[in-house]
Order: sequence, then C-alpha cells, then structure tokens
Amino acid sequence: SSKALSQKIIMSAITMKPSNKLLLIGVLLLSTLYSYAQQVYPNLKAAQSDKSLREGMSVTTLGYWKTGDGGGGTYIVSKTGKPNGGDVVKLNNGLIANLLYDGQTFNLKQWGISGDVEIRYVKDIYPFLTDSDLKAINPEFNAKTTADTYILQYLINNKPNNTIIVLDGKAYYINHTIHLKSFKTIRGTKGFDKDRFGSRIQLPGKTDVCTYYTNSVLMMIVPDKDMFDSGDNTLQNLQLENFSAGGVMGKDGFTKKYSGNFLNQTSVISNVKFKNLCISHFASAFYKTKEWIWTTFEELDILNMRYNGIYMPSNDKAQANCNSIRFCRFSKCGVDYDKAGKLHTVSLSRPAESRGNCIVLGGSGNSVLDCDLSHSPVGLFLQSYSNGTTIVGTYCEGAGISTYYMDYDEKSDNLDTEIHGGYISKKVTKKTAKKDFK
Repeated sequence: SSKALSQKIIMSAITMKPSNKLLLIGVLLLSTLYSYAQQVYPNLKAAQSDKSLREGMSVTTLGYWKTGDGGGGTYIVSKTGKPNGGDVVKLNNGLIANLLYDGQTFNLKQWGISGDVEIRYVKDIYPFLTDSDLKAINPEFNAKTTADTYILQYLINNKPNNTIIVLDGKAYYINHTIHLKSFKTIRGTKGFDKDRFGSRIQLPGKTDVCTYYTNSVLMMIVPDKDMFDSGDNTLQNLQLENFSAGGVMGKDGFTKKYSGNFLNQTSVISNVKFKNLCISHFASAFYKTKEWIWTTFEELDILNMRYNGIYMPSNDKAQANCNSIRFCRFSKCGVDYDKAGKLHTVSLSRPAESRGNCIVLGGSGNSVLDCDLSHSPVGLFLQSYSNGTTIVGTYCEGAGISTYYMDYDEKSDNLDTEIHGGYISKKVTKKTAKKDFK
C-alpha cells in the first residue's frame, strides 16, 4: 500500500545524508499530497458519500449515475457555492464540489439528465430543491415537473450570455413550456440526417412511453402546452440546432390530447436561427403573434402539424419582415387523426389562414428558397402584406401556392411578389374579405 511504501522510504531516509534526506522527504510530501488530492469515484453519489474530502481537493467522477454514462467530471472541493445538482454539488460532509468546465457549454448529462427512456421528476434528482426553488425558475413548476424541463429552464435563466446547452443523449422529456432567452444556444449532437429525423417519433396516448427515438430528441409529454415560447423580452441571437422535437400523439386522436406549438411567439423576435430540426406532432411548428424579423429557418423537417408549419401572418400592428425560409421540407401540415388513428386532411371549404398551410407569410422582404411544400392542403399562403416576397425553387406536389388578398385594392396596390422556379401544381390568386375565412 502507499502507506507501507511511505514508511519504508522514511526508514531508509534515516540513514541518508542530510541533503538527500531533504530531497527525498520533499518528494514524499508531494507524492502523498498528490495521491491525497486526486480522488476518483465511479459516480457522483460515491463522491458525495466520502466524508474524508477536504477543501482544495480535486474530485473526479466517472459518471453521474454510473461509470461511463457521460455525466462524469472533475470538481474542486470548497466551502462556497449554492448547490444546484450539476456544476455545484453539496457533499455529505457539508462541503461543496464545484465542477471544472469552460463556463459556457453545459452538457445535460452532467446535471443528471441522462437522455434515456426513463422519465425522472425534478425531486428524483434534486431532492434538496424546495417548492419555492422550483417556482423561482417558473411559477408553473412543481414536484411533478420533469428534471429535463427544470434544468433546461434553470440553465437558460441563470447562465451567462452565449451559453450552449448540449443535448447529448436520446430522449429528453418536457412537460411545461420552456421560456427562451437571448444569446443562448440549444444544440443536439446529430448532423442533418432525414433517415434518423423521421416521422416515427411518437407517444402512444395511454402509456406515455416513447416507442421510437433517436439521438437528441425532445419529447413534449403533456397535451396543450407549447414546447418553447419567446419569453418576456425581445428575443435575439438565439439558436436551436441539430435535434428533433416530438409532440404527444394519441391513439384516440389529437382532439383531447395534443401538444401546443413547438415555438409560440410571445415577444418580438430578431436575428434568430433555427437549423437542422425535425418537428412533428404539434399544433403548429412556429406560431407568430408579434414582430418577427431577420430570422433564418434552415434545413427543417416539419411534418404532421395539426394546423400550420410556419405561421407568420402580418397586420398593421405586427409584421414578419426579412425572414428566410430555405432548404426545408414540409409534409402533412393541416392534418388530423380520427378516433381510429387514421390521418385525414383538414377540410378547407373556404380559405383558412389559420390552419391547413405549410407556410403562412405576410410582411416584406421575406424569402422561401428551395423548399418542399408537399402533401398538405395549402403549400404557401401569402397575405396582402407580403410585399417584396420572393419564392424560388419551391416544390409543391399535391398542394397549391395560394395567394389570398385581404382588403386588397388591385387598382392602387402592388403585391410585388415573385414566384419562379421549382414545381407548382397550381397557383390560386383570389381577393377575399374577412367573412370568407373560417
């Protein structure tokens, strides 16, 4: 043992010359200090249980729950820090272990969010949290909030600008709306791959068990909730990249058990990027109610929406300007499930701006480039406010590009919309009044 070796070295040092004694004793002290400071444990619980740990020690864990689960890290033991279960952990002897990391990139596995099939609630992982702690992050949160939901909101709220939250796992379970903030990135670990980001992501209605998932999938496991919203203040410089998001899909149809929107706009959005996302089984993927400008929707797979893919209408109070939708695929937007579990198309006896569309677009300076808007009731719905919109290389089979003018005067107004390239099965241009809409 190291203790026996140390005793042997000390005994031999007694017969050495004084100068050699000092050198050997110095080496001994350093080696003893090093072996004392570098503590390695199979998981975080084992490290927390070691009451011999002292301030200044370095603690390394090989996993959060178990060795090799991706949640391991190196911590420095100190007397300070507010425990949060991730980068600040309370030890059983009362001291605090602080995670060593770059301060910008947060891997959810180091917070106990393993990304596996098991649904863990917030107090399963963080029993030290009080009800007040939960409601401080979001007033809706309680003991039945999933740990995934809680820690995503915690990191968004409490970590600095330019924070990157890494979804390094398979299934992450969300059961309350996540409120987004500016200068944040939520990023999965997969590149663009439609074979993996397919429509097979679903939850049976009665068991709430994910029957199919792949890497970096966020699952909304309760009905009527939006997965994300844009928070209270202007949202800018946000990025969501490289993951899939699935809403609840019930065997009895979506009427009583259906998730809200993937993203519901509740504030002004500017300079935001959505890239390489697969979004399925929501009411609408993106639902706009306020100003939305300088945003990029790129390489998105949007399918099986109950109402619309991207809903960005404009009026005299809130416009959608200078946004780019490119290299995206939309399929089965404006579809529903009957009680037998069969898909059917939403009936559109009249123009319906609010549902049945791949894209609803108003405002100025927007572009739709090289998109596939197929197999939906309406591919693209252009409003009368769509001045300066450019549609290039857009493919629609089994869906029409429909241009509906509301309160539009053909003699005095110029829509100024270009549509060219691609394949369009039909183009409908119609002047309508508000009474024509359901």
